[in-house]
Amino acid sequence: MQIFFCETCGRRVSDVELARGECRQVGDQVWCKKCLPNAPAPPPRVRPPTPLRAAPQARGRARASETPPGPKASSPLPLFAGAFGIGLGVAIGILVLAGGKRPAPRPAPALEMPAPAVLQQPVPPGAGSFPAADPARAGPVAGPVATKAAGGSDDLEEYRRHLKRLAEPGAARETGGEFFAKVALDEALRYAVANPEDAAGQLERFGRVERNYPGTPMAVRASEEAKKLREKHPHLAAASASEPAFPTVRALDCPRRDGPVVVDGRLDEWKALPHECLAPAQIQFSPASWRGPEDSSFRFAVAHDAEGLYVAVDVTDDRLVIVPNEPPWVHDGIEIRIDARADPPRSFGRGEGEFDQILLVAMYPGDTAEASFIWNREKLPSGLKAACVKSTKGYVAELALPGSYLNGKQGREWDSFRLNICVDDMDGAPGDRNETAQIWWQPDWRQSRNVIGSGTFARR
Repeated sequence: MQIFFCETCGRRVSDVELARGECRQVGDQVWCKKCLPNAPAPPPRVRPPTPLRAAPQARGRARASETPPGPKASSPLPLFAGAFGIGLGVAIGILVLAGGKRPAPRPAPALEMPAPAVLQQPVPPGAGSFPAADPARAGPVAGPVATKAAGGSDDLEEYRRHLKRLAEPGAARETGGEFFAKVALDEALRYAVANPEDAAGQLERFGRVERNYPGTPMAVRASEEAKKLREKHPHLAAASASEPAFPTVRALDCPRRDGPVVVDGRLDEWKALPHECLAPAQIQFSPASWRGPEDSSFRFAVAHDAEGLYVAVDVTDDRLVIVPNEPPWVHDGIEIRIDARADPPRSFGRGEGEFDQILLVAMYPGDTAEASFIWNREKLPSGLKAACVKSTKGYVAELALPGSYLNGKQGREWDSFRLNICVDDMDGAPGDRNETAQIWWQPDWRQSRNVIGSGTFARR
């Protein structure tokens, strides 16, 4: 099964949607139902021309007419008929030699996109400090804007193809610092084009490339763009000089457990679930289909011991819709993402490299722990345990992650991690995005509303 991502908004597009014709696919590019207005028109079907055939000739030889004796006046009719026949034969011959071919249509002229640049805007009068970027306003750029921004290559398209390859069974783990540096620079340039008035937001994104990918040509380009911004807006230079090297999002506590945890999709070992998602930070697909916490919500807890990390989630869902053997986001299910890398890649990460740089545990519930469906189980770390079991009000998900996995990601004894959880709630027919609400505890790391360092837990 192939995994596709919308070229405009970046969300997953399922095979079910493609089969129903709800989305549009042109080559290896896909646009979701919501973004169809931005999709190019499908190529028209061209019917092959039918070659003309010469008129069949009469079989046999024409018999010569006998001339009657004696002189006879000649009639002009045979002359006209002969001339007409010769003209018709010449026309047919020309058509046959041409083979019925029509001239090829002229190709449409290629659209030339302007090279992205940081547009210089006047500083508001009396501004002591520029307002921070509004994450809710920063959305994906509609249309083919700056897709060739970094280094003149289709980095963003290659990045999306890279994510698709990672989702395929047996996919190679191909990551590289310069590759993702190009993607990060491309994103910063796209944001600058789409939000020319938000100098602070631009500076934040170019600074992210500088900090995360030092020594690369992309970091040099980002440094040049950031310098232009500071020269144009002196108050930004003073503000950025006082910014910490890492985000200031307060880390939440990951407490130590006293007793063991049995991963069975039950909450017997969990005394409390202190974290909740009753008012989601972000709702994707169809926000209008979410009717409140009674429709879909969740509470969860995290803990650790000498063996590793534990997560338990209690999901409320008033109507379970399950499609066997389909990914959890096609129906009702849960997605748990854990980024165990050391900073700064962890806090500044954008969800890239699922199953490689970050961990994705996507499940939907069964009647027992053994019947739990875990998507791409073979790609999960050795020793990981997970279960997702139906309950009276929805379902319960549990997982246990070995400490060796976290230690390996940080290159030392682990001390923190980043977590995000989303629940897919489908109340209509399977695959109907108009009746699907994907509710997030923290904004989706892969989207423009991502908050740097959000969902960070510190080991206590």
